[in-house]
Amino acid sequence: DNVAPSYFGGLGYFHRADFSFNPLQTSPNLFYAVIHPDTKIKTKDARQIVPNSVSTQLSTTQSSMAIALGNALVTGDLELCKKVAQDLIIEPARKQLLDCFASLKKWL
Repeated sequence: DNVAPSYFGGLGYFHRADFSFNPLQTSPNLFYAVIHPDTKIKTKDARQIVPNSVSTQLSTTQSSMAIALGNALVTGDLELCKKVAQDLIIEPARKQLLDCFASLKKWL
């Protein structure tokens, strides 16, 4: 899940149907930053606490937001990006693994 972007660089998505990595040509008006707290979390632990299923409504909402985020990154629509750059499924489950999560979210 993280290998393709790390290898190819940039921002993109992995298409499981044909196992291809597809780069997104994002707006040159946007800049990206990575915050990497000095913490180690085992992939096994992070995957174990993610819900096995979610409601159709939550899945639909998250999918719509992901599509809108992709559009915002391509078009450079910062306001839309701020509105839809939310993870409603994985982040709530995993935030407990990172002690500084609340302070980082507040800072962002």
